[in-house]
Amino acid sequence: MSDCVFCKIRDGQIPSMRIDEDERTLTFMDINPLSPGHCLVVTKRHAPTLFEADVEDLKAAAATARRVAANDGKGFDWTPVPGDREAIMKTGERLRAALA
Repeated sequence: MSDCVFCKIRDGQIPSMRIDEDERTLTFMDINPLSPGHCLVVTKRHAPTLFEADVEDLKAAAATARRVAANDGKGFDWTPVPGDREAIMKTGERLRAALA
């Protein structure tokens, strides 16, 4: 979809710190993280809403999110912090290496 920000990230039209990628999902660092290590897992196939997403894509996204969170070393931490690009990139590199 031409106006979807996630499709643009998937297609490389918008730069991102990619963490992980497989056949169905793409994981990248959030540019406005709620906490260090906050990243997004999206399905590669465009879906306007959760209800229109392919069930197998959603299963893959859930499995990827679990695997990425397990490699973060702390799971979910919802303490809000302002975005720090350098810290985002460092955390992204660490997560990318852990998932390789």
